[in-house]
Amino acid sequence: LAKDVRMFFQSLLLVGISNEQSLHNIKICKAHFHLRGICIGRTIALRSMLPDNVVIQQRKKSNSNSNLQIYEFGERCFNDRRLRMMEENKCLNCFMFNPLCICQKVKEVFSNNVGSRETNVKASVAIFMHYKEWGRSSNTGKIFQIGMHHKSTLGLYGVEESESHFIENLSKSPVLVLYPSSRAKPISEFKEWYQSTPNVTLCVLDSTWTQSAALDKAIPSHIPRVKVDDFVSAPSQFLNRKQSQNKSRVSTVEAVAIALSALGEPPEAIEPFFKALQLSVDSVLTQNGRLPAYGARIVPQLSLTASSNGPFTVPSIEKPQQCPLCKATQLESNFKNMGTHKRSRNTPKPAPLTSKEEGSDQDIYEKPLDLEDDVDTEAIRVWRCRACKGYFECRI
Repeated sequence: LAKDVRMFFQSLLLVGISNEQSLHNIKICKAHFHLRGICIGRTIALRSMLPDNVVIQQRKKSNSNSNLQIYEFGERCFNDRRLRMMEENKCLNCFMFNPLCICQKVKEVFSNNVGSRETNVKASVAIFMHYKEWGRSSNTGKIFQIGMHHKSTLGLYGVEESESHFIENLSKSPVLVLYPSSRAKPISEFKEWYQSTPNVTLCVLDSTWTQSAALDKAIPSHIPRVKVDDFVSAPSQFLNRKQSQNKSRVSTVEAVAIALSALGEPPEAIEPFFKALQLSVDSVLTQNGRLPAYGARIVPQLSLTASSNGPFTVPSIEKPQQCPLCKATQLESNFKNMGTHKRSRNTPKPAPLTSKEEGSDQDIYEKPLDLEDDVDTEAIRVWRCRACKGYFECRI
């Protein structure tokens, strides 16, 4: 600590050399204190020794540079992810692999409930999505663009052209921003206004909770903010991320559904939002090799696979139908291929090993062995059951 204080006063003495050197010394001193765990922020002592015009110019320059850096980095990330998704054979609308694309199913969910092409809610939905959120299979804001395409708009924060066009369109119609800021009002206060005002747009921020503050700052402050905290009565049905386990937090599509319900929309118009969310959750679980949580049957369409080496292709190695240890089937568990091995034909077949058995020798199942053409050896393939954590083998 004494060394840090000594360097701090040395920097104070060096400030008076010149304006350019002063700014350089401030950066060095701030960086040093940040690295040593002592955050000094905008040090009043250092800035008080500089002319006012230098401080103002430096502050304006840093703000403009930071915005340019955000746009440059955001556009590069968006373009790279879009190109990567096309190479990986992913859908650009639902962000799933094409064999598991749910676009058509989401459209059917919205059309079957109301008997028309789209949902019959009065408001339009404007999704302000963070550029890091675009392309994630667990994203829920994509549901609006798929299910109610003609009554929803999308703007990407961090992509300059998309963001500026989105902010400009918000001023063309009555808008409510759904974000629980400190100055947000309960959405129930706008129920009568919503019923009597035509062409209302409900703007929702689609990002993580840590990213949402930046999106809120990008939207003009005169647009009213509303919150639905008083209407959240049940845990979130969104199961693809850990942050949704907080009872006071809900996903983007749930927040919009709760807001529209609080504004007086009928239950039959809100129901498709929750059905589409459950379908999205089950599709992500299926894509990750897990059982669906809401009973949706997601069958990969292998005909949509672009190459024979991609995911959800016809497997070249047939998996076992059942685990001999716990009798779990492929629908109840997942069998991991531990590789091929060889053993002597004279060696008796060992009993299936479980990880819970003490003293069981599982080293033979950890490292695959090279197969050789030998009449005294036979090839086997070892599998691991994820349900019981046990190992068993099958002849090749």
